[in-house]
Formats: sequence, structure tokens, C-alpha cells
Amino acid sequence: MTKTTTQIEAELFAVLEDMKRDLRCRYRYEPRFKSILTEMRIAGLEVTDRLLDLELRLTEEAVEAQFDNMPV
Repeated sequence: MTKTTTQIEAELFAVLEDMKRDLRCRYRYEPRFKSILTEMRIAGLEVTDRLLDLELRLTEEAVEAQFDNMPV
């Protein structure tokens, strides 16, 4: 089933709100966020530079968190 623009936007706003509530661990939302951006692209919606920047930062934070949790 294809999602409507309204549904995709609602998911985007929801994940952004979740990230705001959990700033220290927002990288945990990276897979969900990337999935929403993919849905936006497929639906022909504009993925703004601001969203692309956030995608990059979340990826960097997720990688950094992996290294922070590695045993030494």
C-alpha cells in the first residue's frame, strides 16, 4: 500500500518530535528517519537540504555511538 503525502509528512513530524524529546540518543531514530526520507523520494516529495543534513548528522552520531560502546 502506498502512503499519501499527508501520511508521510505526519511520520516525518512524529519522528522529528521524538528526536527533540530524546536529543542525547536521537541517533537511535536514524533507521526510521532514513526510511521516511526514502518514502519521500519515492513519492516525489522534496527532501530539503536541512533534512539531508540531519540525515548525515544522525548517521555520524550512530557511528560514534557504536565506537563509544565498544570494549577497550
